[in-house]
Amino acid sequence: MTDSQDPRLQSLGQAIDALEKDIKEDKKEAEESRPRIVMDKKGLNLGIEFLANIMVPALVGYFMDDWLGTKPLFFLLFFFGGIAAGFYFLYRITLQNNKKVAKTDAEQGS
Repeated sequence: MTDSQDPRLQSLGQAIDALEKDIKEDKKEAEESRPRIVMDKKGLNLGIEFLANIMVPALVGYFMDDWLGTKPLFFLLFFFGGIAAGFYFLYRITLQNNKKVAKTDAEQGS
């Protein structure tokens, strides 16, 4: 802006510049908080998948026991197998998330 402009226009230009700066800062903060929101959704999905890893095999075992008359053999085998599969699933997801966090930290540190 030149010195010959109206002071009101200069103050308006300064106000617009300040607002643009605030918008850029808000966008940056929103981008930084986005992974937290995504992780909240992932946490709900992890819980549902963990329960599904236990319940589905347990139900299959229950119906196999009913069909074969071997109660509670297959139910217990599939139930504990489902628990093991559920914990393995959580372990695998945790490792993947740790790698993503380490990669993000390395990129931000550079």
